[in-house]
Amino acid sequence: MSSSIKKFSITRSRDIKLYILTSNYTYFNAICLSSNQSADLKIFINAAESDLNVDNSVVMALDSESDKINLNIPPINKFNKFIVALIFIFARQIFCLFYRELQEQIDSAPNTLYVYSPNFIYLGLFRRIFTKAEFYLFEDGLSSYTNINSSLKYRNKYLKLADKLLFNKHLLRPPQGEYLWRPTVATKRSHKIIQIDYCKENILKMLLNSNNSQSIVDKVSRQCLYLSQPVNTLHTLINGKTCLSTDKISTLIESIQLTFKVFPGLQYRSHPKERHSQHMSYFRFIPKQDSPSIWENECFNHINDQSILICVFSSAAFVPKIIFDKEPTIIMLYRMLFECFPEASMICKSIRNSYKNPLKVLEPNSLSELVTMLKIIQKNNL
Repeated sequence: MSSSIKKFSITRSRDIKLYILTSNYTYFNAICLSSNQSADLKIFINAAESDLNVDNSVVMALDSESDKINLNIPPINKFNKFIVALIFIFARQIFCLFYRELQEQIDSAPNTLYVYSPNFIYLGLFRRIFTKAEFYLFEDGLSSYTNINSSLKYRNKYLKLADKLLFNKHLLRPPQGEYLWRPTVATKRSHKIIQIDYCKENILKMLLNSNNSQSIVDKVSRQCLYLSQPVNTLHTLINGKTCLSTDKISTLIESIQLTFKVFPGLQYRSHPKERHSQHMSYFRFIPKQDSPSIWENECFNHINDQSILICVFSSAAFVPKIIFDKEPTIIMLYRMLFECFPEASMICKSIRNSYKNPLKVLEPNSLSELVTMLKIIQKNNL
C-alpha cells in the first residue's frame, strides 16, 4: 500500500479516523467498519507481516466526503519482546522522524482522533503516539472472541513493566470499545462490544473481487478443506506455556489421514503466515489448494452449507457463519491434542448455538469419536 499524503486545511476541527491493518482479514473488517463511519479524514496504516492485498480503489470508493491517506509502517510483531518494549518507549520520536508531515497534520489543529486497532500491541503503540485519541479494538479473528486479545495477562512482560514505570499504566488500559461481527459469541469484557455492519454491496463486491471469481461450488458436490495454522499461532492459543510435541502433532496428522480416506476431496489450505515447510513436513499426503484467493473471498464465493472445514481451533472456520451466515460443517480437533485452549469450548458452544443445525459443529475427543462423527456426516449428508 503506497504512502500518499496531501495537504489539508487545518482551519477547523476535523474528525479523523485511523485504521491499522495487520492482515487481509483485518483489512476486510476495517473497510466494512469505515464504510459505515463518517470522517473528514480516514487513514489506513498497513502494518502487516505478510503480503496484504489492498486495493486502493476500494479505499477511495468508501465515500466521496472524506480525504484518505494510505501509509506503510514496519510490523513490530516480528521483533523480540524487549525490542518491542523499546519501540513503545520511543514510539512518538520514531513516528515523528519518519512520518513528520502526518504527525504535524494531526497535531496542529483541534481534532477528534479515533484509532481502530485489531490488537492490543498497536492499540498501545498508537496511544503512545497520539495521547488524546479515543481507541477501539476491532475483530482480528479468534483471539477477539476470547480474552486473549484484550486481557493484560497475555501482554508482553517488558511492555507491562515499561507501562507501569514510565507511563502510569496509560498505554495498556482497556479500550473505549471493541467492534465484532458477532458480539453474542464473545466472552464478557470490561469495555463495550459493538457490532460491525456490512459495507455497501458495491464496495463488498470490489473488496471480494466477486465479479472476477469463478465459483467452484457447481463443480464439486462437497468442498472439504483442512485449514492450517502456524505452530506458533497454536502456542499462543495455549498461552505459550507448553509446546506441541511430535506425538501430539502425529495424533493430529493421523486424524487428518483418517479424514482424507473418508473424504477424497480434502485439500490443504495454507495459512498466510505459514512456512512452506509445514505442508511438506507434516501434511504432504494432502493435496495443497492451488492459488487460493483470500479467505473472505473463498467464503463468499465458494464455501456453502455442504462444505466441510477441518482445523485445530481456528477462527477461519467460523468466518462463513460469522460474516456470511453460511453453515458448513466444522470439525475442531483441539481436544485431540490434550492441550488447554482457553475458552475454546465456550466459543464453539456459542457458534454451535448460532447454527440452525447445531450438529454441524463438531469437537471430537478421540479418533474413534471422529470416525463416528464422520460417518454421521456422510450418512445424513449434513
